Amino acid sequence: MKRRYNIKSILLIAIIIVVLSFYEVSILASIGMLAVLFVANRFLNELGNSIPMLELILLISGFQWIVGPFMLYRIDAGLTFLPEPEYMLVTVIAYICFVIGCLAFRKNKALLDREKVQQLMSRPKTIAIVKSIYWLGIVLFIVSLFVSNSLNQIFNIFYSFGFLASIMLLYSNLRNRRIYAILIYMLLFLKGVYLAVFAEFIAQGFLLIIFIPNIYAFDKKKILIFLGSGLLFLSILNTAKVLYRQQVWGGRGNEVNFELFFSVLFSSDSNSEVEDNTFLSRISSGMVNAMIINYVPSRTPHTNGEVLIDDFANALIPRVLYADKKEIDTRKNFMLYTGNYLDENTSVGVNALGIGYAEFGVYGCYLFMLIYGLFLSLVFNFFVSASKKNILYLFSILIAFLSVSKAETEFVGSVNGFIKAILFIIIFIFFISKNSPRAFVYEK
Repeated sequence: MKRRYNIKSILLIAIIIVVLSFYEVSILASIGMLAVLFVANRFLNELGNSIPMLELILLISGFQWIVGPFMLYRIDAGLTFLPEPEYMLVTVIAYICFVIGCLAFRKNKALLDREKVQQLMSRPKTIAIVKSIYWLGIVLFIVSLFVSNSLNQIFNIFYSFGFLASIMLLYSNLRNRRIYAILIYMLLFLKGVYLAVFAEFIAQGFLLIIFIPNIYAFDKKKILIFLGSGLLFLSILNTAKVLYRQQVWGGRGNEVNFELFFSVLFSSDSNSEVEDNTFLSRISSGMVNAMIINYVPSRTPHTNGEVLIDDFANALIPRVLYADKKEIDTRKNFMLYTGNYLDENTSVGVNALGIGYAEFGVYGCYLFMLIYGLFLSLVFNFFVSASKKNILYLFSILIAFLSVSKAETEFVGSVNGFIKAILFIIIFIFFISKNSPRAFVYEK
């Protein structure tokens, strides 16, 4: 029966590719879109039953690198920098290697047994500890508003446990359990309005996307409605954010004006031109890779890992051991591999796929993405294995992988944040569980 199902799937894929070819869609582009569809299907099947973090990373990457550029080539080819066949030749195969690395070596899924979690969160001692984590997160969140940028990443990791605790409390039978999540997300939203930057609010929103379907036992229909509502809200927020920044940063500096933001958010004056521009800017991060493929090696040679190793050495060595440590410059690699200059106020990172190609070439990029996927899979396996003794590791998966889930950000910076997050999570959970080792036991 399984063999017959596989044959039908192969035939269906072949038919789709043939049909798309009649609409001048290349075979590679068709395969890329099908690969993203495969990942999306896996994500939807696991959502509500487990923590499909690797699928989420792959889905975001697939949208940014394949689906977005695929649409951009058809909406406004003038914004592209490379013929589609050349772009897809590098991107699609590299993406499939990334998928294989992430999923083929994953040992177990991060299963979420709702009844077991609810049983765990019915223990008074466990609830007391989780509440302590929550209020500590609130305090650290407030303190983080006044610390320097160099310390902000550390505070961000630690106060993320406050968001995690608010999610865990939703599994409890406390009457006011929803207030915890509402309060901390409201504070984060107000911070976004204050800074006119909502990336962190959106990132922490992934916690809700992953856990809400499990907490309330959503079926597939409700999950689709939930995700659709989330995408609609994200679209509205993104359009309002652009209009808000134009007014706040354009004329009055970084002025705090909550009334202005909400008037923009609920205004009907946003024109389609702004919406189109913000939409195109969101889906065009893959075009950074196209610029790199177009520029390397025709105008500058592949660096064969030299720049990557130098960047990692600078990023990973603590400042206390290296007083002359340089700040991570998210413009440097973009300017090096595209030949385009960016001023100090503009930040454009080179993502994993772009770095892989620029450093190692086409075939080296394929191997690089396979190894990178394997690395993420091994870390994921560690968290799943550790969660059998402590459920905090299971819930911490999103905190750990948050920095590498952003497919458009600077690769070295995201991996640096990823490694730091893993270390801080292990230390934090050790001290939290030191005096109560049985409080968070998830499986017997």
